[in-house]
Amino acid sequence: MESLVEIFKQHVSLANCNLIPISIIPTVSLQNLNDIDWTFTFTYLLKELLLTMDNSKVKKKEFVDLCRKYLKRNPLGLNIIDEFEKTYQQSSAIQWYIREDFIYSVWNKALRIENFQMIIHMVFFAQDLYRQIVQLHTDMKRQNSRSVFHGQGLSKSTFNKLQQNKAGLMSFNTFLVTHSNRQNAIDLARRWYDHDSNIGIVFQMEINTSTPIIPLNGIDYKSDSNSKFLLPFYSIFRIQEIKSIGEQLWQINLISINANDQSFALFIHFIDQEVCGSTALSRLSNLHLKMGKTNEAIELYLIMLEITSGKENQLLAHIHHQLAYVYNEISDLTKARIHYEKSIQFYLTYLPANDSTLSNSYSNLAVVLKRQDDLAGAMKYHQHGLSIDLKAPQPDYEQIATRYNNIGVVLRDQKKYSEALDYYQRALKLELEHLQSTQPILATTYNNIADIHRLQGNLEMALEFYQKTLVIEQSIFSTIHPSLAITHFNMAVTLDGLNRLNEAIEHASKALEITQHVFGSDHEETIENQALLDMLRSKRKGDDS
Repeated sequence: MESLVEIFKQHVSLANCNLIPISIIPTVSLQNLNDIDWTFTFTYLLKELLLTMDNSKVKKKEFVDLCRKYLKRNPLGLNIIDEFEKTYQQSSAIQWYIREDFIYSVWNKALRIENFQMIIHMVFFAQDLYRQIVQLHTDMKRQNSRSVFHGQGLSKSTFNKLQQNKAGLMSFNTFLVTHSNRQNAIDLARRWYDHDSNIGIVFQMEINTSTPIIPLNGIDYKSDSNSKFLLPFYSIFRIQEIKSIGEQLWQINLISINANDQSFALFIHFIDQEVCGSTALSRLSNLHLKMGKTNEAIELYLIMLEITSGKENQLLAHIHHQLAYVYNEISDLTKARIHYEKSIQFYLTYLPANDSTLSNSYSNLAVVLKRQDDLAGAMKYHQHGLSIDLKAPQPDYEQIATRYNNIGVVLRDQKKYSEALDYYQRALKLELEHLQSTQPILATTYNNIADIHRLQGNLEMALEFYQKTLVIEQSIFSTIHPSLAITHFNMAVTLDGLNRLNEAIEHASKALEITQHVFGSDHEETIENQALLDMLRSKRKGDDS
């Protein structure tokens, strides 16, 4: 964690804070998560977390203790923390937030650098702050819309995205302090436009009556508080107009969206479909995993473990399963094994022993054990999973075929080729009876059978099954898919064994062409394919001479 001492040393004022992060939803239709600004999705789920998380899991004392841990040598910071511990109440959340010497800096710094430990420890405060804003807004019974302003800098790349998304949505990813005086916002924006990488921006926001916004007069101790207003976390606006108002100074006009805004409703529906999870924190963790942010996903899952009660077996089983999956993906096999074993232990506390969830968990554990060269253990758990699948009231034939294939791979590695072939043939029988002829798993099974025949020296039979593999792969994959390169390589090796050099060279050339295109010349698969092709050409040259 970044030292909180550094945060306190900055003494950033509300008027001159670091850039407030914003997020943008493009106006184009949503196709996948990569079409959406990462921070927009992240902050949406973070808001869901702040509003729904049981704050009894992380209390004020734990936050205070965490702060003290990093401020042992900072008397000023420790004094502020002591004051916070003694005087903070739910009704004083706004007053504490707009003080420039503690909460505001810590909270916004944690958001900018995605310091999840600090964010989670501040959930109690964020919930208090949000509820206080909403309650004060309700008590005000405001009838008219209001215009407020905010000045800051934006990177040129972010500004270009805004220009390309007029009429799109954007959000401010914090509790935002704004001004009723436009000149105050202009003065703030001008502090940034002389920087090479930033442009000064004045946001003019039209706030409708349904959007919570509260004046800070009577709350903020600053002399200019009569002109300040506070917006809740993750306030969302539609971009209306972008215009130049001076050298390197631009004004962006925004209007707050209504609850029934169709674009935002589409976004919510899309995220709900794409990012699953039983809690907001698990959804946030799963989002990081889907986006390839492995370290962040692990951090969040570990935080979930830390704050989850020992009696919440269903949630604990899920967390351990997800951790095991991530650790397996990054090849930390020891931790993957530990967490798969723990997930199974928790599953068994509330699931029947023949539940399909356990079948998958046994199979996943077996895969890890095989990667650790524990072939006996891998076989044991693959058999456990298969036993459950075979007894299912409605058998999943593709899954059973996968189990047969996995067992065959273990037997192959144990050099039990005849037994491996038997399991591959069981898989093939199921696939031909119950699956379409172009299913990828059928290509996998044909390839596995071909491998066994090649290992047993049955090269003609191996070639026949490699050809069947190739036919399916060519029908379902692009011409440069890496799987095609593997099959061409295997066929080249087999044809070489049959002394059909010209055909072997043809397939080796295709394998090399694909891996060069996909991976580049320095990749290990490209180097291996090049070596095979060179060997075959040299061999043919020797035969010709």
